Amino acid sequence: MTNKTDFVEIFSGLSSVMFQKNLITVTQTGEGENAANTVSNILPDFDLPVEVDTFNFEQSEPDIQHFKIIGLQSDWATQANIGDTTLALNIPATDDSLLKAFWGDDAVKAVTATKDGASFEGNALTLKKKQIKGSIILMNEAQDKLLILRSVVLYATPVYGDTGTKPFEVKLNGSIANDGGDDILFLKKTV
Repeated sequence: MTNKTDFVEIFSGLSSVMFQKNLITVTQTGEGENAANTVSNILPDFDLPVEVDTFNFEQSEPDIQHFKIIGLQSDWATQANIGDTTLALNIPATDDSLLKAFWGDDAVKAVTATKDGASFEGNALTLKKKQIKGSIILMNEAQDKLLILRSVVLYATPVYGDTGTKPFEVKLNGSIANDGGDDILFLKKTV
């Protein structure tokens, strides 16, 4: 029997949430006992400033179908569909590179303005639906473990409601988009 103290390998304490536009890949080399899997191209584009307690990733419970027959109380057959995954996080930033990543280059343009003799410059954002594909890379507090959501699809929405205590934020919502590869990677530093 495997003892509970043997299951001490955990991922806990988040120190960094990174986003990579290009999907992280897992490549198998060799076959049988000589097979090895290599994770390549972990090259994040952004270390995102995520609001504390807004990062959430989970899979809902499976949808279970029960098939019964006359004369038996228990299931004759049981089938299930796995639950949907959801991912959400808030990013308190209006940097043009993030706005372009979340809404597209054509949705962001530089603008200038004047008010009461003062000059202002910044960005104009055109809200539109844009599917954001990539990988989410999470680093633990000790910076010796990574949890990677390898293939995600996200959509951005602006949020500015609690104006007394919170800045303008970009909320990202989405899920894992299975492309036939691995969904979640658990990695630990070896050197």
